[in-house]
Amino acid sequence: MGLPPLIVLHHIFVRSPISLPHELHGWQEAEYVRWVEEHTEEEALTLIYGALSHWEKITESEGIDPSPALEYVALARAVLSNTRDI
Repeated sequence: MGLPPLIVLHHIFVRSPISLPHELHGWQEAEYVRWVEEHTEEEALTLIYGALSHWEKITESEGIDPSPALEYVALARAVLSNTRDI
């Protein structure tokens, strides 16, 4: 509590096997940081939601076992859900 949702979500992604949003877009870390700074929190959360959904689709379509990341996916979805309730 008290931490921005974006920070919490990035922590979840870093600890998980889920690709970070900038990796999915082929951006350098500095480009991603600049993008986040230039956009609203809602836009950044939408980008993260999209990255999470993309990862889920890729694992399904490529037959990758998602079980190592299921806990992280659930946590990220819970954080995203809580931000929508605010």
